[in-house]
Amino acid sequence: MAFPFKPKIVGWELTRRCNYRCLHCGTSCGPPRDDEMSLERALKMIEELADLGCEIINLSGGEPLMHPHWDKFACKIKEQGITPYMITNGYYIEEQLDRILASPLRRIGISVDGDEKIHNHIRQNPQAYERVITSAKLLKKHGVSVGAISHVSKDNLPFLEHMYEEFLTIPMDFWQIQITFASGRMKDHSDRVLDPEQLIEVAKFMEAKRKENKMMVCVGDNLGYYSKYSIVDADWKGCHAGRWVCGVEADGTVKGCLSLPPEFHETNLKQYSFKEIWENPEHFKYNRYFNPEDMAGSCSNCEKTESCRGGCRVTAFNTTGNIYDNPYCLFRVEKAFSQV
Repeated sequence: MAFPFKPKIVGWELTRRCNYRCLHCGTSCGPPRDDEMSLERALKMIEELADLGCEIINLSGGEPLMHPHWDKFACKIKEQGITPYMITNGYYIEEQLDRILASPLRRIGISVDGDEKIHNHIRQNPQAYERVITSAKLLKKHGVSVGAISHVSKDNLPFLEHMYEEFLTIPMDFWQIQITFASGRMKDHSDRVLDPEQLIEVAKFMEAKRKENKMMVCVGDNLGYYSKYSIVDADWKGCHAGRWVCGVEADGTVKGCLSLPPEFHETNLKQYSFKEIWENPEHFKYNRYFNPEDMAGSCSNCEKTESCRGGCRVTAFNTTGNIYDNPYCLFRVEKAFSQV
């Protein structure tokens, strides 16, 4: 009998090393992790993922372009029949353009979090905005699909329209919008996290831009589900962590989603193969085997429980300490503020 779950999409933190110290960084990136995976083990992992039916590997970090072998990994991923994507802060695009164009990367997401002032503030670097916009235009010029990845907080919520107009001038191929949650460095700035009712403003904005159809505007998995606003292309069927999605940290630690905190580490690729980790019935139990009776707080007694399964585990845990209690739910917020 075939194993019922498959790691179709894997987020891979190539290194935790980063040239920025972003205020909202969920893993407090900067220095590399202790004992990051060797080139040999990393290449073997890609083969193991191919054998398990992986379809997409997102190369991220830290800053993935700071890893000396990122292009070797991209080539290996493509050779194994998997599609490589990358999420970068855009700082090193120009100086590594030849390597990028020689690699099989044909879709890159670049993090942009506001107008110039706000973006540079969040990224803690006065050159960040100029670099990221220049990088996006450069990649587009050379035929690489480019999109913006934005984390929305109280700092940049008022600038969504400005960002949209800027992205159209590049033009970006897509814009993924998700909400910032209080983990990593953002714990020190938790007052800047959106209030649940502010999700409505984000949803209204996204719906309007999707109707304009000038650029693909897509929602991250932590924004909300079963909304009256048309921001999701398909019905949400619960968090995919450990079911169809998996995360790998730079030192080989495996967890259901790259954004999950250490409480959800399973084990390490230095000790086990990916197949041994993935198919171990004791791993990812918190999300693979759902019991509606586990739902709590905002999610208890909800009519969407069976299908939604409580939404994003990361957002729930970082907000309430309980992966089954997620107040950042558009369906719940719309009911509470039915006059909007």
